[in-house]
Amino acid sequence: MIDRLEKINELMKQEVGKLILKEVDIPLNVLVTVTKAQTSPNLKNSIIYITTLPEKAGKDIINELGLRIYDIQKSLNRRLYMKPVPKIEFKIDKQAYAEQNIYKLLNKNKGSEEL
Repeated sequence: MIDRLEKINELMKQEVGKLILKEVDIPLNVLVTVTKAQTSPNLKNSIIYITTLPEKAGKDIINELGLRIYDIQKSLNRRLYMKPVPKIEFKIDKQAYAEQNIYKLLNKNKGSEEL
């Protein structure tokens, strides 16, 4: 069952990413990345985590995705050959931002040691 859930999470991540690219109006200066999907064991719900560059655009993108969630869900229902298709919800992946900040701090510290 865990293998199946991992495969479903990866499938949801890929398909929702494609749908966001095609169906959502993202400003030209914003990059949106689907970082992971977390589907419940009963396959009824799936949380889709996203990151944005610049980071401050995250709330606006989440609002836009919320407005388009019905269309995205409908397209997802048509694309996936599984029952049930999990109902999606979008959240900002704060863990990815924290990892990015740690990486920047490590690189900054590494650069100062070489001097």
